[in-house]
Amino acid sequence: MFLIRVVTVDEEKLSLKHLNSMLKSFKDVKIVGSYQQPSTALSKIKSLQPHIIIFDISMSEMDGFKFAEQAASLFPGVFIVFLSTYDGFALKAFEVGAYDYILKPLSEDRLNKLIKRAKHDLTHKIEKNISVPEKHIQNQFSNFITANKADSIIVISK
Repeated sequence: MFLIRVVTVDEEKLSLKHLNSMLKSFKDVKIVGSYQQPSTALSKIKSLQPHIIIFDISMSEMDGFKFAEQAASLFPGVFIVFLSTYDGFALKAFEVGAYDYILKPLSEDRLNKLIKRAKHDLTHKIEKNISVPEKHIQNQFSNFITANKADSIIVISK
């Protein structure tokens, strides 16, 4: 079992705490970073190598669309998940590459659907050798060799 690495961003302290509390209930999720300031989150994304970034769309320092664009640019392949109290931004969110769009208030059922889908899609990416954050994959799957069907594998033993 691998852990889904998540970064959360919300300027509202209580909302962020609630989101993190809900995420901690999933045994296959690890919160690798949690921030109230989007700029701080952006400065840490490369080193944290998250699979998913979940953030509030309405932030005073930077709107969610700008944040999503910068996050995806810094760390291509990351799943971008918007949180909002308003469904009117959903279409625009998907147009800029959202993986998901979740309405507040959060429900455990809705978060469970996100995590289940992400786990499935990440497993598929790993099996197909598609670009995913590499550092943590190597650490968690160091006993496995992955190759495409066209690749040759030569085993040399002492």
